[in-house]
Amino acid sequence: MTPIELSKMMERTVPISKYIEGIACSFKEAILNLKNYAKDILIVVFSAEWCKDCAANVPVLALIAEKTGVNVRVFGGLKKDTLNPIEKWKIPPLPPEVKTFNAEKFFT
Repeated sequence: MTPIELSKMMERTVPISKYIEGIACSFKEAILNLKNYAKDILIVVFSAEWCKDCAANVPVLALIAEKTGVNVRVFGGLKKDTLNPIEKWKIPPLPPEVKTFNAEKFFT
């Protein structure tokens, strides 16, 4: 294993504040655009407490909803169907939207 030279790594990186500053302009522009269309947008999320993607992304959607007014609705509490491996998700009873939207993954 090659040792890491911290001084060289420091030359190829930027402080986090500078990185956030650089992406903030794109984020602010996206938020402004979303605000213009917020009343026409509905985001539907399928979520499960055990899902790592949900844990990471649902709070981001909550922030987007808060900042833009976009309506975000959640089908929460989905569970793995341990008795039927063909069924990906279940909520007793399973919402028909899971099959309608072919929900297999949350975020890719």
